[in-house]
Amino acid sequence: MARSLQQPASPSVRPKFFEVPHFIGLFIVSITAFCLYLNTLKLAFLSDDFFFLKQLKFEQLNFFDSFGYFTRDWGMGINFYRPFTRVFFAAQYFLFSFNAAFWHLASLILYTANTALLYLLVWQITRRKSVGLLAGLIFAVSSTHVEPVSWIADQTDLLALLCCLAGIIFYIKFRHVTTKAKFLYYGLALSSFILGLLNKESAAGFFLVPLSYDLLYGRFEPGKPFKALTAVGFRQAVVRQIPFFIVTGLNIGLRLILFGGIGGYKFKETAWQFSLNSFIELNFKWLIRPLQIESARWFIIVAVVAISLTAGVVFWERAQARPNQLNYRLTRALLFGLGWIILFLLPALSTPPSVRYVYISTAGAAIVIAVIFSPVGDFSRYSGQDKPLNSTFSQKALNFYSSPVMDLLKIILLVIFIYNAVRQIQVVQGMWSDTSGSMDRKLAQIKQEIPDPANYGLIYLTGIPLEWTNEYAPPFQVGFNEAVQIQYNNRTVETLLVADFPVAEARLNQGYFLEVRDGQIIKHDEILEALKLRNQQIKDKKEQVIKTENYNPALKLNENMRITLPQIPAPKLAGLEFTVQVKTPVQLKVEWLVDTPTGKVVRDTSVLTIERTGTYRVKPSNIALFSYRDIISEVKVAVPGAVEQIELVQSRLYSLP
Repeated sequence: MARSLQQPASPSVRPKFFEVPHFIGLFIVSITAFCLYLNTLKLAFLSDDFFFLKQLKFEQLNFFDSFGYFTRDWGMGINFYRPFTRVFFAAQYFLFSFNAAFWHLASLILYTANTALLYLLVWQITRRKSVGLLAGLIFAVSSTHVEPVSWIADQTDLLALLCCLAGIIFYIKFRHVTTKAKFLYYGLALSSFILGLLNKESAAGFFLVPLSYDLLYGRFEPGKPFKALTAVGFRQAVVRQIPFFIVTGLNIGLRLILFGGIGGYKFKETAWQFSLNSFIELNFKWLIRPLQIESARWFIIVAVVAISLTAGVVFWERAQARPNQLNYRLTRALLFGLGWIILFLLPALSTPPSVRYVYISTAGAAIVIAVIFSPVGDFSRYSGQDKPLNSTFSQKALNFYSSPVMDLLKIILLVIFIYNAVRQIQVVQGMWSDTSGSMDRKLAQIKQEIPDPANYGLIYLTGIPLEWTNEYAPPFQVGFNEAVQIQYNNRTVETLLVADFPVAEARLNQGYFLEVRDGQIIKHDEILEALKLRNQQIKDKKEQVIKTENYNPALKLNENMRITLPQIPAPKLAGLEFTVQVKTPVQLKVEWLVDTPTGKVVRDTSVLTIERTGTYRVKPSNIALFSYRDIISEVKVAVPGAVEQIELVQSRLYSLP
């Protein structure tokens, strides 16, 4: 390492990618990434994957149809512009059809390539193979990556990072070569940025990465390594960034044309609101995996260790500094990694935090962690060439930092870090494997229970787990309907995942009621027949009065008026009749309450307009909101703002046989 610091920082110094040690480093990080995720080849398609597969099967019958996404959005009702990813999906579908193993192999190859490129990038900016190796290993073992590697729909992130890493490597080559190929590398860097934007919005953070490299590794005044660039050098750096700024502006303009805005998810109808504290807390937790900081005490401990190791790197490099050379390479790499993290988190500010959104930023986190654990195994301190510091305390601190004891301590910390990371990967992969296997089993069971559904068939399915957090594989309610359509090769079949069986009124001749219980799917033909009978009874006007309540004197209604009903199943409810006396027109609000294990719950609200004295009938405005098992036991009657204008004379409850 000391020898690398003695090299002149001239543009003629170029990395030698193909010397034998680099093959060893590339092999180690690549084989680690590949083997850690080799079991993803056993996973099936999941969640959003089926959206793309459905479009490829039923809509984009020709491979070249996917090129139409260059002139429109993502194609899922979401304002994304990722045309290259759609072409990549189409190519895989053309080659592999529905063989999920090959799709996952493509993801695994992309992930392995990203790990190898990160190794090359870190070696370029530090000139230390050990740091590049360490950064590659830390990146490879991050459990934050389970989702983008295991979820085919998240190949967008894999492709975007591939382009960003390739782009900055090409840019560094452009800055260091003097041959005619110089501007070829610049064109490749700019093209990589464009390609990254065509894969995912997160790649927009790259537009300042080349400038950050120039600011950290440009031409500085000799002996003053962190003094700002000269005026001429700064102007040249800015000029080199202009094409990147133009591409960013064109990308924003294209989005304004396509979406009328920047695009992204639509959250107008949700309760999500941006919180800076939550954004920082969640993303920081995901970036430093496998460390799980759940208390202030552990946060302080980790912060103290990180700051101490960072200070050690800076002091060590100060002792190694040589005149007229580009010193402090590790410190510069540390700043570069921090800048990378921030730049690639910025595009996610308008989106609820999610573990997959930090994937590109984890490359910067790997650089930072690798740097603060460096230099490991650097024996140049024994050469006797280190410059002593003036401060006795500083000299002692440096001696301790450079001692074999500190090297051993850092190695122990790294082994613990990597060991816990690998264990965490296995745990999270197990969750994805369980969800994937459950998806496959349920699809097969549905096919067994309903071998050949009718056209426009409607399958009600209850008992499916619907909850999901950012830590686990995506749930069934997204993409499950498309999965069933693909399985039956019939896009008219529809699946509704419900908490309980609804009181259906339509499409019962093509309807099916399934329940997941104890891992098995049970077909409920009795529910289908009961609802058919109910609808026929309604058509034949077969109903009976099961309760009549007379009020003498007439009952003045108030906002807390409740009427107790006989225990009546929701499908048998035919209506509730009120005889009232009114002085002026009013609106009567009726809330239908059902019994649940946690108490009475309002299932539906009906509004009845009463203009004159007489008899009025009301029933739930949307009976489909009720479960087949719901028992209606009470109604709440209210007349907002007109309590003195109406009196109840009689109530009568009608039921089907």
